Amino acid sequence: MSLERLENIGDLIAAHDGLNTLYTWALKHKITVSVEASDVVSSVNAAKSLLIEAPERKPIRIHIFDEYDDARSDNPLLCLILLEVERDEIVQAGGIAYWAKTNCLEATEPSVIRAHGDNLAARSTFLAAFGPIPDAGCNFDLEMNMGAGRALRGLSYVIGTD
Repeated sequence: MSLERLENIGDLIAAHDGLNTLYTWALKHKITVSVEASDVVSSVNAAKSLLIEAPERKPIRIHIFDEYDDARSDNPLLCLILLEVERDEIVQAGGIAYWAKTNCLEATEPSVIRAHGDNLAARSTFLAAFGPIPDAGCNFDLEMNMGAGRALRGLSYVIGTD
């Protein structure tokens, strides 16, 4: 069965081990994700803020650069994958200069400096609260718009209501 043809989150997570693991993890932590326009880096159209919430936890906000316009509040697994991509990128960048360059930002702009600092702090807070996000194993599918990534892009759902 082609994953791209699956039309609901239940079928998709049943057919894809990585997404099933991510879904189960998010359900266990009762995570909700809201997507907002970035209040820090407004000069970049792709800039968005993800607000991660869970019971008895302070909300965590992280800025992402969503070039494919994937981040939607009604697709929390995709948002968690985008969050993990951003968390990896900020660590691998090794500092603000390279991170800003990879996101087409000016490293000396105050809003960019703030976003970088916010994301570093959010990364630490998130790891302390929830641990690492399980690897859903579909980043390549998202880049190529195929398989599980393509199927995930087309879904709308709320974790725990399928």
